[in-house]
Amino acid sequence: MNCPNLHSTRSSTFLCLFVCLVLVPRYGPAQQPPDSSQVADTAAAIRAAEKAVPPPRMGFVISPFDTGSSEEFRVRHSFSLDHYMETVPGFVLGRMGPIGADVMLSRYGMGAGRGAVLMAGIPINDPQNDIAPLALFPTLTVSSLVFNEGTSNSLVGRVGIEGSVEVVERTPLPDRPFTAFELSKGRFNLRQRRVRFASARSTLGIDLGYDELLNDGYQFDTRELVKGVGYGSSNSRFHTMNLRGRLPNDETFFFSFRWFKSSFQGDLIDPLSENRRSGHFAVASATLRSWRFTIYERGYDVSLPDSHTVNNTTGILATVRGQAGGRIETELGFGFEDILSKQAVGDATCRPKLRVGSVGANATFRAGENLSGRIEFVLAHHHKGNTGVGGRAKLQLALSRDHELSASLGRSFRLPNLGERFLPLHASLAVGTDRIVGNRYLDPEISWEAGASLRSIIGFLENEVRFTGIQMQDEIEFLPRQVGGENWLLPENGGIKRMSFLEERWNARGSFYGTRLCLSGGAVYAIGEREGFFSPVPETRIDAFFSAGRDFFKSSSALQFSAEYQYSGSRRAFPGPDSPPYGIVHLKLDVRLVDAHLYLLWLNVFDKEYRTVGPFLMTPRTLVYGVQWTIFD
Repeated sequence: MNCPNLHSTRSSTFLCLFVCLVLVPRYGPAQQPPDSSQVADTAAAIRAAEKAVPPPRMGFVISPFDTGSSEEFRVRHSFSLDHYMETVPGFVLGRMGPIGADVMLSRYGMGAGRGAVLMAGIPINDPQNDIAPLALFPTLTVSSLVFNEGTSNSLVGRVGIEGSVEVVERTPLPDRPFTAFELSKGRFNLRQRRVRFASARSTLGIDLGYDELLNDGYQFDTRELVKGVGYGSSNSRFHTMNLRGRLPNDETFFFSFRWFKSSFQGDLIDPLSENRRSGHFAVASATLRSWRFTIYERGYDVSLPDSHTVNNTTGILATVRGQAGGRIETELGFGFEDILSKQAVGDATCRPKLRVGSVGANATFRAGENLSGRIEFVLAHHHKGNTGVGGRAKLQLALSRDHELSASLGRSFRLPNLGERFLPLHASLAVGTDRIVGNRYLDPEISWEAGASLRSIIGFLENEVRFTGIQMQDEIEFLPRQVGGENWLLPENGGIKRMSFLEERWNARGSFYGTRLCLSGGAVYAIGEREGFFSPVPETRIDAFFSAGRDFFKSSSALQFSAEYQYSGSRRAFPGPDSPPYGIVHLKLDVRLVDAHLYLLWLNVFDKEYRTVGPFLMTPRTLVYGVQWTIFD
């Protein structure tokens, strides 16, 4: 199978993106992209808005426990998006080493860590294995995050089931620019450098960003794990350039180009092994009345000890929004992706390509004074024959001003990725296995999910209890098979597996003699057999966060202390042995002087030896100092 030259395809796509950027605003009026404020910039803003507006409820509201904000990023001083996601109770993160290493993320820890990361409704996951580059993502650009279950939150329905994180980026202000930087350094030469500039919202504006996260690795001589060898060294660099414009009547167009490069070295089996990853994302979008048109490109180049994979995706997405009677808001979308790739694994090479078309629709409605809901549908089709169908219905009933009941029923899917379908037949390095090969005849994974939740506000305490039941069928997993006297690993569809989850999430805020206090967190308990798709799920997961802060000098300065606790039960994570249970504590101190934040982080205070993916050890005890300064905002 021949594959067109990926680099020439990449160049022609960039030219197409630029042409669309120039022509669309010229031949059709554009309008402001959909306002992200409907998902709330912060959890505090949601609570304040709900208390300020009494019933009747005027529309569907996302739970504040399913959102994150730039303010929470600042308070926790997360090094990256994956570092922040460690603290979200409903998600489980598997990192192949200390801060900066490659990561896998999924809801409840189920599956293979293929949670979708969405920007402008487009997944940025690598189509080779459906893993998203969370460790590379800039933090100063984040305005808010929305956490979703299933695949139907995106109109490009290639990945799903294992949850998603939708990134809402900061919107520039109309009267002044935004400029910020962050510098930090820690033990083992862990350091980050970040800078962001966004011009004021005007006729023509530009956003520039640079993010760098470096780690020289650790010496574990005292633990007698790896003698005299650096372990866990990593470096990542992420560049951002956005060009935006405003036409008459405040209509806009947008062009974005981002590129990154990273490497990670060493584990407990082979300290000298090295994983290299580079890539780019390019987006051009414009609107014409109620329509929005987007052209995008996504590219990855990944080198592992025994493989080298390259893929390039060109996609289009068109959406149209509408209203009916002031009570119903609708959105209809059409998408298409053309994926070219090259896989060099072991002693074999192939050049597969894949085309995926999708259509999706959603409607948000209000029925009566206290009842609202949302219905979603998405269908995606591989040109090789796979079709996935998903959807979800959710109802919200306001029992009173401070009590809300929700119920949902949904079906999600995940289409097979490049590696599962087209992995070339090659010799395996795994003990007991001779060869590994893909399977072009796989069916999509399918999950059915039902859930109910009760959210209440009682004085200074906001609480949510949620129950979720999931049935998984046609799970794709690599299974051993005897072929011609050899031991092969083949991806195949499995049977039906079920698991239920009970969640408790809380957020308590108040003050005591001028000191702001906050206690938040959550706990998840898994019910059912942990096998197959659910084998990586820990039985119990607990996250807790406490902070105490006080303003000084007429609120021009402030001091805040915070503590984080994370507990996870044992989980079976690929590759390597089971990960034993662990509990870790982080301490943080933040001093604000006008717009500058000086901070100290004491990570893994008790120096617990733990791992989320064997045989990769997580971050040991590390002391970090840094500054984050917003010069204009």
